Parts: sequence; C-alpha cells; structure tokens
Amino acid sequence: MTQRNLYDFKIKSTLSTARSMLKGAKPRKTIAVEGLADVRFFNQWFSENEKIRFVSLDGKPNVLRLHKDYLKSPLKSVKGMFFCVDIDWDLIHGKALPLKEDFLINSYCQIKNKFSFNDLESFLINSRALQKLIASYDLVIEDFNDFKMKIEVCSRKIGKYRAADDIIKNKFMLRNSVLNGASVDDFFDAENFEFNEKLFTENMPRWANYSEHIEDLVQEAEILDDANKELWSLSRGHDITTMLSLFIENKAKIKTSPEKIEKELRLSCEYADFLTSPMYEKMVLESLI
Repeated sequence: MTQRNLYDFKIKSTLSTARSMLKGAKPRKTIAVEGLADVRFFNQWFSENEKIRFVSLDGKPNVLRLHKDYLKSPLKSVKGMFFCVDIDWDLIHGKALPLKEDFLINSYCQIKNKFSFNDLESFLINSRALQKLIASYDLVIEDFNDFKMKIEVCSRKIGKYRAADDIIKNKFMLRNSVLNGASVDDFFDAENFEFNEKLFTENMPRWANYSEHIEDLVQEAEILDDANKELWSLSRGHDITTMLSLFIENKAKIKTSPEKIEKELRLSCEYADFLTSPMYEKMVLESLI
C-alpha cells in the first residue's frame, strides 16, 4: 500500500470512528493532533474524559488535510471534531491561520489573537516542566530565568535561518530548501549552552542545496531577527529539545535524545500550567471539558 493510500485509509477510518463515537450513549467528540506525543500530553488529564478523545495524524500536514475532508463530511454540521496543531512560523510566513471554530492552536490564543509560542515545546520550557525535567537528571540550575534566556538566544540563532529558509525557497521558486536540514549538534557548545552562529554560517556552503542563495538566506534571517523581537518568536521546539538533550548528556553523563526530552517535558507539565494555556481556554469555550 502506498503512503497516499495509507493516508486515505487513515482519513476514512478517523472520520468513520469519529462519527461512531458521537452515536453512543455518551457521545464523545474527536480531537485530531499532530503526533502520539501530543495524544499522551492530553491523555495524562483527559484519558477518562467522557466528552472527548484524541487521535494522532502523524504530522501537521495530515491534520490540515484531514480538516479539508472533515469540512465535506456530516461531522462538520454537528461540530463532531476539533483539530490541534502548532502555529510554527505561520504568522512570520504570512500564512492564514486555521479556522477558529474548528482548531485549537498550541500556544496561540485565537480568542484574543495573541501569540505566545510557536509550538508546545516552547510553551513547556516556560512552565515548571523544565525544572522537573532538569531535576529528574539530578542536575542543579542556579538561575532558571537565566537558563531559559540562554535557551531562547541559542534557539533564535538557528531558528531565524530555519524561518528564513521557507521564505527564500518561495521567493526564488526553488524545488528544495537552501538550508537542507542543518544539524544543531556540530555548532552547539553543550558545556556552556551556546550556539556558534559564526561557525554555522561559515560552514553553510558544505551542506546548502543552493550555494548561490546562501547570502540571500543570511540577509533574510537578519531581517526576521530585527523584525521579530518578541521572545521565542523564532524558536523551534525540536531545536530546543536537541540542545537540551546534548546539555543533559554533557552534564549528567546519561544518554538521551530530543524525542525522549520532548516526551519527558510533556509528561512533566503540571495541570495548573496547562490551565493557563490557549488550548485549555479554547476547550472550555467549546464546552469540550
């Protein structure tokens, strides 16, 4: 079965199950999320909730594609489904936000049109989950505010290039990205929690797909950095958790991974912090909880 056929099957299955869940003695609405980690994040509080259930669609593009099929289904008329995605850099890229009535957007308040963070990981870093994560590895951070600022600065230094990459790709109608994935590992000083931006840009010709557009990318990254001064506005969650995993390995001498750190952050989030999130606010507004 091809990837496309697998996706079509999952779409039909998800819509069919969502319809059946509405017909029981205790109807439950379905919330489609990006991944299994998001399902686990919500289920730590809502696994026994009789009004909602969560299902993973294996990525934001699939959630958005499912939403298109949902709009053509009978479920739409009874508001039988909701969808939850990260905002990522959609605002910076000028992309239209998903429909307010159908979506919960991680760390973006649709009610007040207020940006908080690009993704769930950035939200968690700014909650007590970070302290609990560090403590679980028996590490001591003297000043967590200072530590968080180091994370913001480092993730911004590479994040601005990632955000600029999509702009340059579209501007010059390129088939692939210029940045070509770019790894954090080779340019991150785990001992001092610093990202060597100078070394990063100097080495860019080694892996860039279009060396003739490197200068365009660097210029666009600086433009974005100057235009987006709000903290965390250029940070990407996976870069943050990659840096944290390298930092923890260096300090605690324990092997870990970005995926493990992401899971631990989600499960370390306290309900009191979740209650302050735009996701919770929207769930209350829609009487989902």
